[in-house]
Amino acid sequence: IYYFDGSLMTPTQTLEVSKTVYSTRWHPSKRFVAIATASGSGAELFIYELKVSNGSFTLKDSRGYGSQSVFEVAWHPSGNYLVAGATAGTNELIMYSVNQTTGVLTDLSTTDLSVNRDVSTGALSWSPGGSHLAVGTAQNLTAGGDELVIYKFNGTSLS
Repeated sequence: IYYFDGSLMTPTQTLEVSKTVYSTRWHPSKRFVAIATASGSGAELFIYELKVSNGSFTLKDSRGYGSQSVFEVAWHPSGNYLVAGATAGTNELIMYSVNQTTGVLTDLSTTDLSVNRDVSTGALSWSPGGSHLAVGTAQNLTAGGDELVIYKFNGTSLS
C-alpha cells in the first residue's frame, strides 16, 4: 500500500500472499481490498480489510477455485457486489454479494461465457450506475478475434 500526497508516493504497508497476484481492487467506499491470486495449488480470491489505526490487514473472507485461474475482480459501484473473472471453460464470471460490515462473500450467481472465451486480465468494468458489466475476452480454443461483451445486471445475475 502506498500513500500519495499529490506529488510523492510513500510505501506504508505490505501484505505477503505467497502467490502470484493478478488483480487487486479497492472497495468503492470501504477499506476492503479484493485480491485475485494463483499458484501451483490453484487460484484464490481474498477479501482483506485495512485497519488504518495500526496499518494491519485482516482477512475477511476467501474463495478457492481449484484448477481455474482467476485473473480479474471488479467491485460493483455500490460495493454490494463483487465479480471475479476466470478462465475455466465454464462459469467464467462468478458474482458474489458482499456484507458491507463484515466483508463476507455470499455466492450469488455464475455466468458461462462459453468454452471458447476466457476473461482477460484487467478486463472487467462496471458502468457508472452498475447496471452493466463490460467484459474483455480472449478466444482460447478457436481462431478468431477477442471480444468485448456487455452484460446487463439485474441485482442477482448477469444476462
